[in-house]
Amino acid sequence: MQVIVIPRDFSTRPRSVSRWHLWLFPLVTLAVALRLPSGAAAQAKPSKPIVKANASASQAEVELARRIKTADAARASGNTKAIGDANRKVIALALRELGHLRLSELLSAQAVELYRNSLSFEDAVDSRADLANAINTEAKAKTTPTSPPDADPFARPDASTFSRAKLSPEQRTAAEGKEIQLRLVLGASLNDLATSEAARNQYGMALTHLQQAEKWNSATTGLARNLGFCAFKVGDYPEAIRTLSRALEEQPQDAPVRAMLGMSYFGSNKYADAAKTFEPLGDRGMQDTSVGYAWATSLARTGDLKKAADVLNHFENSNLSPDALLLVGQLWTEMTDYQHAVSVFQKVLLRDPSLPKAHFFEGLAYLKWEKWNEAASDFQAELALVPGDLDAKYTLGFIRLQQGRVDEALAFFNEVLAAEPNHANAQYQIGKIMLDRGRLDDAITHLEIAARLDPQADYIHYQLQVAYRKRSRIAEADRELEIYKQLKSQAREQSSSPKQNP
Repeated sequence: MQVIVIPRDFSTRPRSVSRWHLWLFPLVTLAVALRLPSGAAAQAKPSKPIVKANASASQAEVELARRIKTADAARASGNTKAIGDANRKVIALALRELGHLRLSELLSAQAVELYRNSLSFEDAVDSRADLANAINTEAKAKTTPTSPPDADPFARPDASTFSRAKLSPEQRTAAEGKEIQLRLVLGASLNDLATSEAARNQYGMALTHLQQAEKWNSATTGLARNLGFCAFKVGDYPEAIRTLSRALEEQPQDAPVRAMLGMSYFGSNKYADAAKTFEPLGDRGMQDTSVGYAWATSLARTGDLKKAADVLNHFENSNLSPDALLLVGQLWTEMTDYQHAVSVFQKVLLRDPSLPKAHFFEGLAYLKWEKWNEAASDFQAELALVPGDLDAKYTLGFIRLQQGRVDEALAFFNEVLAAEPNHANAQYQIGKIMLDRGRLDDAITHLEIAARLDPQADYIHYQLQVAYRKRSRIAEADRELEIYKQLKSQAREQSSSPKQNP
């Protein structure tokens, strides 16, 4: 059985890669491997249930046993393409055999779907003939009142099926035994196929095949783990959470699975769940280049600033790149520790003075700290590196407003609008300046545009109602004032209601 496994030491990559380990990755340094056992191990523990071909075995059973043997040999070789090709052939034949079984149970609609699925894995002449026959049988069955409507190919036949098909006890026992065996084969083969696809970075296809494997046999070894990994890789966080939670229940001490589950909660903005999941990881989690940041952020966004600071300090003191440190500084700013944030940004700039956005984020920390001159210097430095940075240009204009240098602020805002006319805040600031200067028509023009671009910004509606009122447009002023009051009320309700993710 192939299993995508995460090394126990999830904070570092391995120093060497053996022939039987194809390293894939996951978070930033959270390495994930596809474990392929040696030939001897594969012979001792076959990937799939052993299908023995004896003297009374049908030709299909003999062929299925041969295909399984070929798939196990491919698995032992470590050649992921060969693994995929061999397992496709196993899956195709197993699905075809299930189709035969469904026809004998008078479930022709299911048989049609199973034959179609078989052809999607292997385009064989015999399977096409089987499909044509099943379609013909189903067409006749539709005229029979007792014909069951369910065409779900994954559904198990029940007692009523056997009764309707008039199977003898011996035939029923044989059918049930074959059902179990084929479901085991399909679960294992789809899991192995998907693992080989994941090794080739085909995560979407792998996820689809793993979900099919789960429907055939949810108890397939390593399946929940593999499902969670591939779901995480394609950004399907709800599916990752569902399956990784199950994998963690099976192995509560599996730190790498816990880390990825926490990251899935974090990716879903479920910060309380993420923080709770990360907690047992301790120092190792704090120092991981992905987990540490996500854990600290989750704690900060659920209001546990003391614990967030503890985790973030541990994370900051690990060997981080300038880009990672930039994230750390932003989180300190979010946690309102502006002095600490600035110190981190200065470390970043010492290591890489030309790193984009480093001056910008340091400027934001100074801005929130109300150190206007330092903030202005940073935004000017950012513009020297990236002259077209509209965020830096707008924010520098805002700072000039705070310093009473209105003409300079207006010049910056106009530059922003020249490059981006739909910049709502620049429209708003110009409108407010025009309002203060008594240029009511200009103020209304800019404020109306700002309100259209950002209709949820209560402060825009407030200034627009002031402008309308001064222009004696009372009905419009009253309308904007009512909108302002409604938005403020909604904001108060949202801030007072308990919620997991601020």
